[in-house]
Amino acid sequence: MIFWWINKGESGFIFRFALIAIFFSNSFVMTAQDDPVVPPPSPRVNEVFIEIAEMPRFPGCEDIRGSEEEKEICAQEKMMNFFYRHLKYPATAQEIHLEGIVEASFIVEPDGSISNEKIEKRLSPDCDEEVLRVLRLMREKGIQWVPGGRALRVLIPVSLEFSEEVFSNR
Repeated sequence: MIFWWINKGESGFIFRFALIAIFFSNSFVMTAQDDPVVPPPSPRVNEVFIEIAEMPRFPGCEDIRGSEEEKEICAQEKMMNFFYRHLKYPATAQEIHLEGIVEASFIVEPDGSISNEKIEKRLSPDCDEEVLRVLRLMREKGIQWVPGGRALRVLIPVSLEFSEEVFSNR
């Protein structure tokens, strides 16, 4: 057991804790072979996961031969290619040579569709809206993500760079 308490010392409040071990007789000890196999708890209906053992992947790499890591890298490349193929550098940002990163996120649903597209870190209204447009385009085109090991709602973060260098190399 762990006990917490607060003491007022000369320099202010001090948080303290003590670890107290309680020992039981062998009749209360459970060995590994006695331990029943317990399945993981079922997720709540609307629970969103940030990281799971096998993350959902952008489609297009399911049939490649290789490790799961190679498939993940392939899916990341395909996702970024999709974004930068459809992303446009807003004229207002180009005129003032605005450069930076927009951080966004969306949820991959258990069926592989996406929802809840939103901007997490803004750059400018035009750049932010452009990122949202491309995220929504994924949904409009019916792109279905490949679910991970379990069909769960998973938050996917993306960072997209706006710069003259990035858009001139396309």
